[in-house]
Amino acid sequence: METLSIAGADALARIDQLRSAWTPGSPYPFLIGNAEELEEFQDFLELPSDEGVGILESAKTFDVEAWLTKHMSKAGKTWPKEAILKQTTLLSLYDTRSNELKPEVFFGLIRVDAPHELFAKLGFGGWNDCPAPHVHVALHRYWNERFNATPVAISQDIVECFVLAPPNEKAVALELARQQNAYCYDIVEQGVGTVSKLGSGLLESNFWYFWWD
Repeated sequence: METLSIAGADALARIDQLRSAWTPGSPYPFLIGNAEELEEFQDFLELPSDEGVGILESAKTFDVEAWLTKHMSKAGKTWPKEAILKQTTLLSLYDTRSNELKPEVFFGLIRVDAPHELFAKLGFGGWNDCPAPHVHVALHRYWNERFNATPVAISQDIVECFVLAPPNEKAVALELARQQNAYCYDIVEQGVGTVSKLGSGLLESNFWYFWWD
């Protein structure tokens, strides 16, 4: 994995530029965080010895629909009385304590044929309640096909996506919220509070945020 540093104020425009120039097989950019978060991420990673080939093979035969049916909550089928504000930028650009923009951030660059392959190349997942790497690959491929969503930030315990075709109907947003809760329940239990509120924030939102404790 190569890294690239850039001023935090320029990061959003720069990552859009890099992603627009990306072609399959070339280095794909993803935001990691500041210098401390980069060091933690590098210490945390255990890169697969086969460069993720085995994980990608497992993802090919993984039944996303069956997994979602098994893990999705029955809650969250009704639109909440109070909707939450949708996310409008990458939260990884900001310090969680001060909410100030990080002065300098780092991107990772890894050669992939599709953005969802990042999880296989990094061996990301499989600790605590974070899904196994092949589940990340398969779910993000599935969401890319449905919503044109791609991962744009990955760090030790955070994933963020940019979404070009977000749900524009409440029922679809609520279904997506149930899927995301199955994938990462911390964003509800330690975040917005209910699956329905999560769905209200996903409606026509171009950014998704996941965090595992």
